[in-house]
Amino acid sequence: MVDPISKALERAQSEGTSTRQWLRPGQQPAAPKPTAQDNLANTSIVPAALRSLGEDNYSLDQQTLLNNHVLTNSESDPRLITDRYRVLRTRTRYIMNHRNYNSLGITSSSPRAGKTQTALNLAISIDREGIRPVVLVDADLRAPGLARTLGITPEVGIMDYLTGSCALEDLVVKPAMFPSLALLPGKAMK
Repeated sequence: MVDPISKALERAQSEGTSTRQWLRPGQQPAAPKPTAQDNLANTSIVPAALRSLGEDNYSLDQQTLLNNHVLTNSESDPRLITDRYRVLRTRTRYIMNHRNYNSLGITSSSPRAGKTQTALNLAISIDREGIRPVVLVDADLRAPGLARTLGITPEVGIMDYLTGSCALEDLVVKPAMFPSLALLPGKAMK
């Protein structure tokens, strides 16, 4: 004889529904949680130029990302690394939420300390969560590394925007594989 809980779980699995959608007697259904795209459209901290971007404009090469130790939202990501970034994301979000912070800077006093990789993988980890939009700015004006790490060659960089040579819309990179992530890459100065 099958107990009632096992029977209900089997029924939910066969119907393709989640047990998280079930209600207790007398309980009202919760309002649906906003998606990262909803948050991107409604948040005041994200500039209008980023909110208006609906289409992804970059397709990234999986192998380049793997070679550069970038999380790819795939099963090929090392579990140990994804778990560590998940812990970093959770701790960072906890502190940011409790202190009412909307932005985070990742810096170091020396080159090649892992700033770009940490910032990018943390941004991807937040993107995976799907709760809030992420805007990652490569603010290293002397030696930007975000575009190189992603294997892309942008026509303009953050310095072009700061000097008024391009509009913000021309600068934004929206990778197809990361739906709520917008990147503002740097470009090496000439």
